[in-house]
Amino acid sequence: MWRPIWTSRSDKFVAKETPRKKILLVEGPDDEHVVRHLVMRSERMPSFHILPVGGFPNLKKAIRPAINSHRRTAVGILADANNDPEGRWSALAYQLRAADVQLPSGLQATGTIVQGQPRVGIWLMPDNQSSGEIEQFIGSLIPEGDPVWPRAIQYADGIPAIDRKFAPAKAQRAKIHVWLATRKEPRKMGEAIGALDLDTSARVATEFADWLRALFGQPEK
Repeated sequence: MWRPIWTSRSDKFVAKETPRKKILLVEGPDDEHVVRHLVMRSERMPSFHILPVGGFPNLKKAIRPAINSHRRTAVGILADANNDPEGRWSALAYQLRAADVQLPSGLQATGTIVQGQPRVGIWLMPDNQSSGEIEQFIGSLIPEGDPVWPRAIQYADGIPAIDRKFAPAKAQRAKIHVWLATRKEPRKMGEAIGALDLDTSARVATEFADWLRALFGQPEK
Protein backbone atom coordinates (compact mmCIF):
# COMPACT_ATOMS: atom_id res chain seq x y z
CA MET A 1 0.00 0.00 0.00
CA TRP A 2 1.21 3.48 -0.85
CA ARG A 3 2.50 5.58 2.01
CA PRO A 4 3.25 9.28 1.49
CA ILE A 5 6.63 10.74 2.42
CA TRP A 6 6.32 13.79 4.64
CA THR A 7 8.78 16.27 6.05
CA SER A 8 9.33 16.82 9.73
CA ARG A 9 7.80 20.10 10.81
CA SER A 10 9.96 23.17 10.63
CA ASP A 11 9.37 26.92 10.72
CA LYS A 12 12.62 27.74 8.97
CA PHE A 13 13.79 27.20 5.43
CA VAL A 14 16.98 25.17 5.27
CA ALA A 15 18.88 25.86 2.06
CA LYS A 16 20.47 22.43 2.09
CA GLU A 17 17.16 20.57 2.05
CA THR A 18 16.74 16.83 1.75
CA PRO A 19 17.17 15.85 -1.92
CA ARG A 20 13.77 14.56 -3.05
CA LYS A 21 12.57 14.20 -6.61
CA LYS A 22 9.13 15.71 -5.95
CA ILE A 23 8.51 18.45 -3.40
CA LEU A 24 5.71 20.81 -2.44
CA LEU A 25 6.84 24.09 -0.89
CA VAL A 26 4.32 25.46 1.62
CA GLU A 27 4.39 28.49 3.89
CA GLY A 28 3.93 26.77 7.24
CA PRO A 29 2.78 23.79 9.31
CA ASP A 30 -0.96 24.53 8.96
CA ASP A 31 -0.64 24.23 5.18
CA GLU A 32 1.40 21.04 5.54
CA HIS A 33 -1.17 19.55 7.91
CA VAL A 34 -4.13 20.31 5.64
CA VAL A 35 -2.41 18.97 2.52
CA ARG A 36 -1.27 15.82 4.31
CA HIS A 37 -4.79 14.95 5.49
CA LEU A 38 -6.40 15.86 2.18
CA VAL A 39 -3.95 13.59 0.37
CA MET A 40 -4.70 10.76 2.76
CA ARG A 41 -8.41 11.14 1.96
CA SER A 42 -7.78 11.14 -1.81
CA GLU A 43 -7.44 8.20 -4.17
CA ARG A 44 -4.65 7.53 -6.68
CA MET A 45 -2.37 10.15 -5.16
CA PRO A 46 1.33 10.09 -6.03
CA SER A 47 3.91 10.46 -3.28
CA PHE A 48 5.77 13.71 -2.73
CA HIS A 49 7.69 15.54 -0.04
CA ILE A 50 6.13 18.55 1.76
CA LEU A 51 8.53 21.28 2.85
CA PRO A 52 7.19 24.06 5.15
CA VAL A 53 9.56 27.00 4.89
CA GLY A 54 8.30 29.50 7.46
CA GLY A 55 6.36 32.20 5.64
CA PHE A 56 6.03 33.81 2.24
CA PRO A 57 9.42 35.60 2.21
CA ASN A 58 11.17 32.27 2.79
CA LEU A 59 8.94 30.62 0.20
CA LYS A 60 10.20 33.05 -2.43
CA LYS A 61 13.80 32.35 -1.43
CA ALA A 62 13.23 28.59 -1.59
CA ILE A 63 11.98 28.51 -5.19
CA ARG A 64 15.21 28.72 -7.16
CA PRO A 65 17.18 26.28 -4.95
CA ALA A 66 14.28 23.82 -5.15
CA ILE A 67 14.07 24.02 -8.95
CA ASN A 68 17.83 23.82 -9.45
CA SER A 69 18.30 20.84 -7.13
CA HIS A 70 19.91 17.82 -8.78
CA ARG A 71 17.47 15.22 -10.18
CA ARG A 72 14.39 17.23 -9.20
CA THR A 73 11.39 16.15 -11.30
CA ALA A 74 8.54 18.24 -9.86
CA VAL A 75 8.22 21.33 -7.66
CA GLY A 76 4.91 22.58 -6.30
CA ILE A 77 4.45 26.01 -4.76
CA LEU A 78 1.50 26.55 -2.40
CA ALA A 79 0.90 30.05 -1.04
CA ASP A 80 -1.92 32.16 0.37
CA ALA A 81 -3.31 34.86 -1.88
CA ASN A 82 -4.06 37.04 1.17
CA ASN A 83 -5.64 40.29 -0.03
CA ASP A 84 -3.63 40.53 -3.25
CA PRO A 85 -3.77 37.46 -5.54
CA GLU A 86 -2.20 39.30 -8.48
CA GLY A 87 0.61 40.67 -6.32
CA ARG A 88 1.36 37.23 -4.93
CA TRP A 89 1.37 35.77 -8.43
CA SER A 90 3.75 38.49 -9.61
CA ALA A 91 6.12 37.87 -6.69
CA LEU A 92 6.22 34.14 -7.41
CA ALA A 93 6.48 34.69 -11.16
CA TYR A 94 9.56 36.89 -10.66
CA GLN A 95 11.37 34.09 -8.82
CA LEU A 96 10.27 31.47 -11.34
CA ARG A 97 11.39 33.48 -14.36
CA ALA A 98 14.73 33.99 -12.63
CA ALA A 99 14.92 30.18 -12.52
CA ASP A 100 14.20 30.03 -16.28
CA VAL A 101 10.64 28.77 -15.89
CA GLN A 102 8.45 29.97 -18.77
CA LEU A 103 5.11 30.94 -17.22
CA PRO A 104 1.70 31.63 -18.73
CA SER A 105 0.46 35.22 -18.56
CA GLY A 106 -1.54 34.61 -15.42
CA LEU A 107 -2.59 32.13 -12.78
CA GLN A 108 -4.88 29.36 -14.03
CA ALA A 109 -8.22 28.89 -12.25
CA THR A 110 -7.60 25.21 -11.47
CA GLY A 111 -3.93 25.64 -10.60
CA THR A 112 -0.98 26.36 -12.85
CA ILE A 113 1.38 23.66 -14.14
CA VAL A 114 4.37 24.37 -16.37
CA GLN A 115 5.88 21.38 -18.14
CA GLY A 116 9.65 21.15 -18.03
CA GLN A 117 12.53 19.69 -16.11
CA PRO A 118 11.44 19.93 -13.40
CA ARG A 119 7.70 20.29 -13.84
CA VAL A 120 6.51 23.30 -11.79
CA GLY A 121 3.09 23.98 -10.27
CA ILE A 122 1.59 27.00 -8.49
CA TRP A 123 -1.56 27.09 -6.38
CA LEU A 124 -2.75 30.21 -4.53
CA MET A 125 -5.10 29.51 -1.65
CA PRO A 126 -8.00 29.47 -1.58
CA ASP A 127 -8.92 28.92 -5.25
CA ASN A 128 -6.37 30.69 -7.49
CA GLN A 129 -8.77 33.59 -8.02
CA SER A 130 -10.07 34.93 -4.70
CA SER A 131 -8.42 36.87 -1.93
CA GLY A 132 -7.88 34.86 1.24
CA GLU A 133 -5.81 32.03 2.66
CA ILE A 134 -6.09 28.43 3.68
CA GLU A 135 -8.93 29.20 6.11
CA GLN A 136 -11.10 30.31 3.18
CA PHE A 137 -10.28 26.98 1.51
CA ILE A 138 -11.32 25.12 4.66
CA GLY A 139 -14.51 27.19 4.92
CA SER A 140 -15.55 25.97 1.47
CA LEU A 141 -15.28 22.37 2.75
CA ILE A 142 -17.76 22.87 5.59
CA PRO A 143 -20.79 20.77 4.58
CA GLU A 144 -23.66 22.69 3.05
CA GLY A 145 -26.39 23.31 5.59
CA ASP A 146 -24.11 22.80 8.60
CA PRO A 147 -26.10 24.29 11.51
CA VAL A 148 -23.09 25.47 13.52
CA TRP A 149 -21.24 27.42 10.82
CA PRO A 150 -23.70 30.38 10.74
CA ARG A 151 -23.47 30.56 14.53
CA ALA A 152 -19.66 30.51 14.41
CA ILE A 153 -19.76 33.43 11.95
CA GLN A 154 -22.24 35.31 14.12
CA TYR A 155 -20.15 34.75 17.24
CA ALA A 156 -16.89 35.98 15.71
CA ASP A 157 -18.56 38.94 14.01
CA GLY A 158 -20.27 39.84 17.28
CA ILE A 159 -17.04 40.37 19.21
CA PRO A 160 -16.72 44.15 19.76
CA ALA A 161 -13.82 45.68 17.87
CA ILE A 162 -12.27 46.90 21.11
CA ASP A 163 -12.10 43.32 22.41
CA ARG A 164 -10.81 41.63 19.24
CA LYS A 165 -7.30 40.26 19.28
CA PHE A 166 -7.33 39.42 15.57
CA ALA A 167 -6.94 41.76 12.60
CA PRO A 168 -9.93 42.21 10.25
CA ALA A 169 -8.02 40.30 7.54
CA LYS A 170 -7.88 37.29 9.89
CA ALA A 171 -11.60 37.17 10.68
CA GLN A 172 -12.08 33.97 8.65
CA ARG A 173 -9.39 32.28 10.72
CA ALA A 174 -11.29 33.15 13.90
CA LYS A 175 -14.57 31.82 12.47
CA ILE A 176 -13.00 28.56 11.35
CA HIS A 177 -11.47 27.94 14.76
CA VAL A 178 -14.75 28.72 16.51
CA TRP A 179 -16.38 26.12 14.28
CA LEU A 180 -13.60 23.60 14.91
CA ALA A 181 -14.03 24.06 18.67
CA THR A 182 -17.61 22.78 18.42
CA ARG A 183 -16.64 19.37 17.00
CA LYS A 184 -17.14 16.26 19.09
CA GLU A 185 -13.37 16.13 19.47
CA PRO A 186 -12.00 19.60 18.62
CA ARG A 187 -9.21 19.22 16.08
CA LYS A 188 -6.87 21.16 13.86
CA MET A 189 -7.98 21.92 10.31
CA GLY A 190 -6.18 18.95 8.80
CA GLU A 191 -7.47 16.52 11.39
CA ALA A 192 -11.02 17.71 10.74
CA ILE A 193 -10.54 16.45 7.17
CA GLY A 194 -9.39 13.06 8.43
CA ALA A 195 -12.34 12.90 10.84
CA LEU A 196 -14.79 13.52 7.95
CA ASP A 197 -16.03 16.76 9.51
CA LEU A 198 -15.11 18.48 6.24
CA ASP A 199 -16.34 17.59 2.76
CA THR A 200 -13.43 16.63 0.51
CA SER A 201 -15.81 16.16 -2.42
CA ALA A 202 -16.33 19.94 -2.56
CA ARG A 203 -15.30 21.43 -5.92
CA VAL A 204 -12.23 23.31 -4.70
CA ALA A 205 -10.93 20.23 -2.84
CA THR A 206 -11.28 17.99 -5.89
CA GLU A 207 -9.63 20.60 -8.11
CA PHE A 208 -6.74 20.90 -5.68
CA ALA A 209 -6.36 17.10 -5.52
CA ASP A 210 -6.44 16.94 -9.34
CA TRP A 211 -3.71 19.62 -9.47
CA LEU A 212 -1.52 17.57 -7.11
CA ARG A 213 -2.01 14.43 -9.23
CA ALA A 214 -1.21 16.26 -12.45
CA LEU A 215 1.85 17.93 -10.94
CA PHE A 216 3.40 14.97 -9.16
CA GLY A 217 2.54 12.28 -11.67
CA GLN A 218 1.34 8.73 -11.33
CA PRO A 219 1.04 6.99 -7.96
CA GLU A 220 3.87 4.67 -7.02
CA LYS A 221 3.24 0.95 -7.34
